[in-house]
Amino acid sequence: MSSTLVICLVISVLAVISYVWGKIPMALTAVVSLAAFVLFGCLPPEDALTYFGNANGIMIMSMFVVAAGLQRTQFVKKVANSVNSFAKGSITKVMLGYVIVSVILSQFIQSPMIVFGIMAPMMIETCKSMNVSPSKVMFPLGVSAIATCSAFPLGSGATVAAELNGYLSASEYTDFQVGLTDPMKARFPLVIVCIIWCVFFAYRFAPDHKVEHSGEALEKGRKPEEKPALKPFQEVAGYVIFFAVTLALLFQKQINSVLTAPTWLICFIGAVMMVVCGVLEGREALKTLNLSMYLLFVGAMAMSGALASSGAGEIIGNAIAGVAQSVGNLIS
Repeated sequence: MSSTLVICLVISVLAVISYVWGKIPMALTAVVSLAAFVLFGCLPPEDALTYFGNANGIMIMSMFVVAAGLQRTQFVKKVANSVNSFAKGSITKVMLGYVIVSVILSQFIQSPMIVFGIMAPMMIETCKSMNVSPSKVMFPLGVSAIATCSAFPLGSGATVAAELNGYLSASEYTDFQVGLTDPMKARFPLVIVCIIWCVFFAYRFAPDHKVEHSGEALEKGRKPEEKPALKPFQEVAGYVIFFAVTLALLFQKQINSVLTAPTWLICFIGAVMMVVCGVLEGREALKTLNLSMYLLFVGAMAMSGALASSGAGEIIGNAIAGVAQSVGNLIS
């Protein structure tokens, strides 16, 4: 076992301990571990730099801006008021409406992060009008997007069977083929349990934390002032851009048959247009970017790359495979 491999494992273990410990900001742990991987030769410098421009990272940050653009319009408040009218003060009915919409979007958009970015601003606005802490509902809303993603053979879910068959073929196992509806049969019970849990139980056990205002408003001890309503053109532009991005993500496969439109580019164009059309000012757009989450994502990618480059990932994989083989294949 080489010294580089051992160092890589040590850095990775220390980073994981720091994440679990929680005393050091996760973003700081992520960037420190990335620097350590490069300094000790576990990760080539040029590879480390590529993670800062990773397509998924750009997509995530862009969606923060797109979602903020919609939140800047009156649409979010209108939807929230409609849900409130339907719910009539019932948090259970509120959760039912938002969870169902979240599940539907998760069948077409293969990124729970994007689905959450679409739904969260609306849910937060509803919580404000009902005097309910967002901490009670954000976790179950996120779980509904994650646990039900691509559960049905619709949109991105229709590719799951083909993807699994590709794995089987790569492993030279062709005696069995996954049918189009087979993944749904396995996941459907989880979807039902997830919906029931998120709607009727999760918010009851979630923490009820007071949400404080941040930034300059917090320092001055006052709430941020209400921003004036957008002009008609900007209001409409916010709607059009947001739903254009959503539809482009839903029909990305069809668009790619004519144009080159990867997911990150669709989201990035949407974010730029929010600023160009005046829905968000430049400073407003920058404030929506969650730098801590981005750095955490980059750090996770760096750890994965370091484990692969040093060979530590292969050793861990072989060890797990050895344990699995010792248990035996019950199907054969």
